[in-house]
Amino acid sequence: MLKKGRRVQSGDFVIYFLPVASGPSALGITVSRKVGNAVRRNRIKRWLREVFRRHRELFEVPVQLVVIARPGGRFDRYEAVVADWQRAFAHYKRDRNAVPTPPRHRD
Repeated sequence: MLKKGRRVQSGDFVIYFLPVASGPSALGITVSRKVGNAVRRNRIKRWLREVFRRHRELFEVPVQLVVIARPGGRFDRYEAVVADWQRAFAHYKRDRNAVPTPPRHRD
């Protein structure tokens, strides 16, 4: 998933998108301890699941998502999480048809 999917960085998140041929869309969430205590991490995960449910219309085809919350993010308001989610999808839709660049290998 992380190797085959398209990566989009949004202010507070890194989101990996992988379109799938069939089946429902799926969401995976990673929030490390660097983001905050358990209460904060669980709130972020609840908000992300809610945004995923409410904004399914953004998916034109079924997609697998992995969302990684970045430390230092603005996770104090649900509206900020929604805005970041929508910004990430705008980047994904804009770049979806772009030709991916091959990874650079360090020698």
